[in-house]
Amino acid sequence: MSPNSTAIDSPQEENLPPVELGFIEPSNDGTQPGLCQATLELLPRQEKISLNSIMGQGKRTPKAIPLAEARQQKSEEVGTALEPLQVASSVFPKDLLSKLTAHESYLLEQQPDLAQKLINAAEHPEKAALARNKVFIQLGKSTFLAEDIHPLVHAGWLWQDITVEGPALTRTLQSREGFMLTADYSVIFCKLADLDWIIPHISRLREADIPSLEQAVRSLMEKAVLEEIGGSPVLSLTTFMLSNVAEQFGITATSLENAVFCFRDAVKVAKRRKIFIRPLNEELPKK
Repeated sequence: MSPNSTAIDSPQEENLPPVELGFIEPSNDGTQPGLCQATLELLPRQEKISLNSIMGQGKRTPKAIPLAEARQQKSEEVGTALEPLQVASSVFPKDLLSKLTAHESYLLEQQPDLAQKLINAAEHPEKAALARNKVFIQLGKSTFLAEDIHPLVHAGWLWQDITVEGPALTRTLQSREGFMLTADYSVIFCKLADLDWIIPHISRLREADIPSLEQAVRSLMEKAVLEEIGGSPVLSLTTFMLSNVAEQFGITATSLENAVFCFRDAVKVAKRRKIFIRPLNEELPKK
């Protein structure tokens, strides 16, 4: 995979040709979530919705708050984090950190060992791939090894696919086992590796468009249907729902779909013509 490959439009990701990915993502029916033995001993299969619950940390899911308020809260948290960042920023080369925002640099500083591995992996982007709007990184043949899965989960760097059965901490792409980075760290990896892959992320939206897009996503989520995949609840949206709400707000369906990926942990399954969203605790039925 050449670092200078042409950017790929995220909604078409599942149909990407192998020349753009390096390796092809299997079809939904042929997905093979890989799990090393050590990971199986740590993580029960039935726990899939929350990575914190998988690891048994008991960390509470934040209560649902308006997206605008959540962004403001995040900005305030970033602001308070800048001081320790200035103290520790010498840990990594300045030329690398100059590619990142202050908050992205701060995220790396919180996990220096994993961050160094990510920086090293970014030097070999041909061993990474774009899949499901996230960055896939090989295990074993990159700087990340099977024993790094546990720390990656603890740190919140590893994305867990909600469309396959079980914890889905690792994936197999053309017989190559690896893992998926969450959106935040996928963007960071692309910046470090000078890749122009399109990763839907709130930082890539125009500031002026965010309020209306937030409102459109809220309206769309009100129409979401609760389903089960592998025994775990997920919320689903159809392309018909997406088109209707987009028309109501005077935007394109592609823009609204991208906003869903920016504001929520979501994944598109083209064969089922649906988008699946990881639900918040508040969106699950009361027991």
